[in-house]
Amino acid sequence: MNKLELRVRALLVVSGLVVASSIQAAVVFTVSGTARSSLYGYTAGQSVVFTFTTNDGYAGQHSLFETDTSQWDFEGTGTGQLWASISGTGLTGQFIPASDTGSEVEVVYESDPGNKDGIGLFAVSDSGLGLFSPSGDALSLIGLSIFEDRTLGNHPASYVDITSYFSGYVGDIPFSSSALGLSVAGFSEGMYFDVTQMNISTSAIPEPSTYAALVGAVVLGVTFYRRRRVS
Repeated sequence: MNKLELRVRALLVVSGLVVASSIQAAVVFTVSGTARSSLYGYTAGQSVVFTFTTNDGYAGQHSLFETDTSQWDFEGTGTGQLWASISGTGLTGQFIPASDTGSEVEVVYESDPGNKDGIGLFAVSDSGLGLFSPSGDALSLIGLSIFEDRTLGNHPASYVDITSYFSGYVGDIPFSSSALGLSVAGFSEGMYFDVTQMNISTSAIPEPSTYAALVGAVVLGVTFYRRRRVS
């Protein structure tokens, strides 16, 4: 085994370690439902799908864990945002946090059997979210509120990162009475959708340094292959 081959193998080993340590996971909430009315370019009864994807580098800013609530949120701009992206049927543009943007995932636990557990997904901003309805209206709010006679999680005693928490609830969750709402700038009138199902999944996302290590290994591997062909 010559020196070049040893270098290739060493770089591949290091790259493998980088990948193992750098891949993080995002939580993806996929919400399916139907439009309640005709507004903002949607038609009553229209089937829709909206997707909320968390940032794999979420920093846990302003998270709240109390006896009846687990909440992950973020306010304003900067690194460590809660939402990496928000998309949906008919929406255009790109979710861009502003200085007044509030983002939140909240799980509510009810000890009283007569009440319902809940989960909420929200993004709100007076100055707009960077998203537009099918009719071109700038959106200031997109939010999901679900309350069901089911246990949506066990309350942790202290902070738990959002990926670890929801990795225990991966899969389809059907709902019979819940809603997702949109509102335009000024919050003058809301558009609502009846939610029939939410899917929770996790998606591994390599960090930029991981890609660099992999590219380096590939380049060196190609060089080694060519030299062997020539010799």
